[in-house]
Amino acid sequence: MPQQTFTGYPITPCVTPECVRALNLPPLAGDTYAGAAPVPSTSNIGAFQGMAGGQTLAQGGMVPQSTAMQQSSTPITPMNQPMPLTVENLMYLNGYLRTQIGRKVTVEFLVGTSTIVDRTGILLEVGANYILINETETDDILACDFYNIKFVRFYY
Repeated sequence: MPQQTFTGYPITPCVTPECVRALNLPPLAGDTYAGAAPVPSTSNIGAFQGMAGGQTLAQGGMVPQSTAMQQSSTPITPMNQPMPLTVENLMYLNGYLRTQIGRKVTVEFLVGTSTIVDRTGILLEVGANYILINETETDDILACDFYNIKFVRFYY
């Protein structure tokens, strides 16, 4: 392996236990070379409860804060994670309203703190934060704010 340099100084990889000890770095979980302080693993973390990161152990070693919170080694796969809920899901009003496109509806909106206004027409489209209604009396297309909807009546 050729010697690399950084602005004139040689760069030598540090891979031996002696080199790691000379750098005085905190040990990682699983380090077993002589002189390494014990580091809790996920199997014996209960023995170290109540210790804040940086407090010393009885053996005189330090517990690095990063090793106290180790991540699970179980990979995230579609088989062990729940399906995400999107606005297109039938559990949301958006998702259900999308199944009723083309149907005659009466939608009641809360305007202000106590005024209810209703609009009747054919449901044309459902967006992320709006619905489009083709009003029956005027044949106009009305864009409605989704967050003010209180009740929707579907005519079968």
